[in-house]
Amino acid sequence: MIGLIVGQPLGALILFFTHAFGKTAAFLSSGVYMERLGTKRIDDVERVGLSSPTSTSLFLSSLAVTGTPPFGTFVGELLIFTTLFHVSIPLLAVLLISAGIAFVSVNYHVTRMVKSKEEKAYSGLLGYIALASAIVSLLAGVIAIGVLQ
Repeated sequence: MIGLIVGQPLGALILFFTHAFGKTAAFLSSGVYMERLGTKRIDDVERVGLSSPTSTSLFLSSLAVTGTPPFGTFVGELLIFTTLFHVSIPLLAVLLISAGIAFVSVNYHVTRMVKSKEEKAYSGLLGYIALASAIVSLLAGVIAIGVLQ
């Protein structure tokens, strides 16, 4: 919404599109592990490793939804933040601080979830779908960076 309000519809569209794929991957992969481990709390998902498509998707999707380069969410946020720099520095500061806090929080917890010596790998169809969704967000960002140069 902020992208549209400040006059950056391209950034808003890129962010909307790529965040949708990243968030889908996050929900699918975390849901698979919650079901597989028999828990109703995401906090109980831990030490799943990174060897399966599902756990790789969980890791990549956390990077996607938090706006890590070169994911599409980063490109969209960068366009919006650049425009916002010319509109309102205080609002930009609040959004940058908020984005930083969200980045650290989400990625800290997901890193705790996937960090492991033991593996609880899951390689079912949903894992591959989640991984493909996370990769769409990554590829969209790489393509957007190439096009916008």
